[in-house]
Amino acid sequence: MQPRIIVRHPKIFSTPKAFAEAFGVKTRSAERERASDWNRDFFMGGYPSPHLVRNAPDYYPALAAFFSANKRDQRVFLGRMGLPTPVVGQPPYVVRPLRHQGGEGWRITQDRRDFNPEREYIASVFPKTNEYRLVYVHGTLQLMLTKIRANPEVRLGTDVPWNHGNTQFQTIPIETSNLLTHTDCLQRLLNNRIIREAHYVGVDVLYNRRSRDWVICEFNSSPALQIPENREKIVNFLRSL
Repeated sequence: MQPRIIVRHPKIFSTPKAFAEAFGVKTRSAERERASDWNRDFFMGGYPSPHLVRNAPDYYPALAAFFSANKRDQRVFLGRMGLPTPVVGQPPYVVRPLRHQGGEGWRITQDRRDFNPEREYIASVFPKTNEYRLVYVHGTLQLMLTKIRANPEVRLGTDVPWNHGNTQFQTIPIETSNLLTHTDCLQRLLNNRIIREAHYVGVDVLYNRRSRDWVICEFNSSPALQIPENREKIVNFLRSL
């Protein structure tokens, strides 16, 4: 596959630009795109209105609606699809803005009523010991990343979001991961309609290696790939299609 253009989210630039440069094409914001072609373009976070997309599959309207929804509503949708997500149970709770990027704007509270449902959503802190990102392209799992401490001397508790300020990604083999050997996470994601239909999606998974419990933190329609070798792997996979 040689993409004609990279259709991107209006507020996401760097990763779509890197892919566009690799293919020698241009990016185009979904807000300005008037003639997208599902079979010829590569959609990275940008999902124009269904009537603006040629050759769109029957599932496209649901896909576009999901990725345009806020984080809370996306979790509700994932729960209806049978995937575990963080719930509002016992304290402490983490409160986040309905729309956010890079783990910004969070806070911890002990009161489950301490949030504004018009601007925020709330869930109990999941007792994670690991955090993974799974990158799917056209329904195929291409990369598995794990978050590691940016500073080995700084402890990361479960009540602190592991974000760009305190962690970095490390690529790990899919075949030896906890999610494959100890859970049914990968199989359930393989059967998920969003994963199968989307061009490019990252799944953030929280995992507790002691209990072997896991939850889906979010589906990301344009996960960043900062490691050049990882971008090259995705580009080579697309060229092979």
